[in-house]
Amino acid sequence: MKEYTGEKRLQAAAGNGEARGVYKVGERVWFIAGFGASNATLIEGEHSCTLVDSLNDSKMAELALAELGELLAAKPVHTLIYTHQHPDHTGGAGVLAAGARQVIARRPDVPTYGRSGQLGRIGGLRGDRQWGFSLTPEEAISMGAGPLGERGGKPCPLPVTRWMEGTELALDLDGVPAVLLAAQGETDDQTYLWLPEDRVVCCGDNYYQSWPNTAPIRGGQYRDVAAWVRSLDKLLTLPAEHLLPGHTRALHGTAAIREEIALYRDALSWVLDETLRLLDEGLTFDQVAAAVALPERWRGQPALDEFYGSVAWTVRGICAGYLGWFDGDPADLSPLAPDDRARREVALMGGAGQVAAAAAQALAAGECRWALELCRKLRLAGAESGDSQATCRQALTELGRQDENACARHYFLTCAQELEG
Repeated sequence: MKEYTGEKRLQAAAGNGEARGVYKVGERVWFIAGFGASNATLIEGEHSCTLVDSLNDSKMAELALAELGELLAAKPVHTLIYTHQHPDHTGGAGVLAAGARQVIARRPDVPTYGRSGQLGRIGGLRGDRQWGFSLTPEEAISMGAGPLGERGGKPCPLPVTRWMEGTELALDLDGVPAVLLAAQGETDDQTYLWLPEDRVVCCGDNYYQSWPNTAPIRGGQYRDVAAWVRSLDKLLTLPAEHLLPGHTRALHGTAAIREEIALYRDALSWVLDETLRLLDEGLTFDQVAAAVALPERWRGQPALDEFYGSVAWTVRGICAGYLGWFDGDPADLSPLAPDDRARREVALMGGAGQVAAAAAQALAAGECRWALELCRKLRLAGAESGDSQATCRQALTELGRQDENACARHYFLTCAQELEG
């Protein structure tokens, strides 16, 4: 039986987070982890609790509530804080923080692009592919920065009632001093919650045990990598003994936290600088994406494994973010229409039959990316056949199973599934 190294590594990475449970951190902080893709944190005040994030849906929240029932019965959640407003951090709020008196979040530095709602269909399709919603749990394996969790829950977010203004917000969480800090990174509205007396920081999604997803393939606004690096610098100024991320495992010990976050910051900063350097030399986007790879000293570091984000995707996001759509090659200023170009290329290659045969040969030789490229030419040229579709489907499946990045795996396998109807 063929062994897929990427698939095996992703299966192992699905266990990178904590085992499902509620973990006490210090005297009055609990880390709620292993309940689906995201984590949450509970802070015990004098008479009530504060919840930081709320897991991804009602089912995961109900499972966590069963373990927190006694504490929350005595001290219910009065304050809910969102580190950011991605659905996997707000979806369980209606269960875990049903009686909350205030819900705090920060407005994004860059407002959502106007008319984004017009991209609902394609955004939903690409999101479904990225997260593998139509795949079985065995096919999907992991979301890349944590387990999938059981399906069947529903999102039940609570609306924000108090918006953070500026870069800092001092809070008294029923006797627990706290500071909410602006920390633009994976999202423009990202925050850190710092508990100075407890020396605990909730860092949201600016760190998790995987290369950061700076440019999600589902689409979205540009995630400012330079701002993300600055926010990691800010995180390094906090003398935290416990770092509780929105995904994967917690970090404990001031020295260990500093070492891990400095590694994350340095690697992300290096990729940004290297990308800009090569762009300034005149390389095209494709050339830069092919050229930038982490130096040997950082390879094999668990925090930089590409299970969720990808170095190449980060590079492409930076290219587009800094230089826009045009990669500098004059042939791309006024190119042929894709179908016209594909018809010409197929003809030059000897016709559809020859191209389909070459695609099948490439697949048999393990050259799945070339096989997929040839199948795309046939599709755009309007010259697909049942055989070439079968080749395309198999190439997508092989690429999905070979890839250790969960988002890429899901996208490949879902597209293969769509070809099956």
